[in-house]
Amino acid sequence: MEIVRFYDPEYYPLNPYSAHILEWGWVLYPTLEHAYHTLRYPQKKHQDMILAATSPKQARDISQTLKKYQYEDWSKNNFDIMKQLMQAKAEQHTEVQETLKKSRNMNILKDIPEDSLWWIWHDGKGENIMWKMWEEIREEYI
Repeated sequence: MEIVRFYDPEYYPLNPYSAHILEWGWVLYPTLEHAYHTLRYPQKKHQDMILAATSPKQARDISQTLKKYQYEDWSKNNFDIMKQLMQAKAEQHTEVQETLKKSRNMNILKDIPEDSLWWIWHDGKGENIMWKMWEEIREEYI
């Protein structure tokens, strides 16, 4: 079975860093990454700091410095929130839907060594949670 890799330009719309504006709860987020990290925090000042980030990486980096302020139950809800955001991204962007359709017979994965929970490492170890979610969402479009 072929594999969809995270940074392949052809499949980049599935990347949480891709420039697909996401509307969620009356707010427009520049990327899915901005939305996910903003929603970690109950205080508006922390949300605004992340939302003002000029790149998805900067949004993630800011969020990492604020972790002690995140919702106490974040680790219980973060997967559900991410999947809902991913579904919204697919619903709101035809390009994402088409990318999901194009990947119909492929495994979707991200293979970098930074995060073995959301992704999969070069050696094949890791949970690959995000891409399992994309595969579930893809079923709605094929």
